[in-house]
Amino acid sequence: MTSPRARAEPVSLDELERLLDAVEAELLALRARGAPAPKGAIDRDSRQRIERLEQENQLLQQRIGAAREMVQQLQTRLRFVEGRGDSA
Repeated sequence: MTSPRARAEPVSLDELERLLDAVEAELLALRARGAPAPKGAIDRDSRQRIERLEQENQLLQQRIGAAREMVQQLQTRLRFVEGRGDSA
């Protein structure tokens, strides 16, 4: 028999994965709206801001990827633990 906590965790992991999907979709939507401006239309401050935002965007994408991997690892471990509990 599995503990109540073990049963609650898959729901939490699914919820986390849905949240990550929503964040990724929002990120893609923000990118789509950011159409490039004509050359010469962007001043120096704007260019620097864009560069900072692009770096931040890249970092966030890496964090999302890492979080996805952690969720998958946790799901794998949880399935293993639940499988051992069912056979005992």
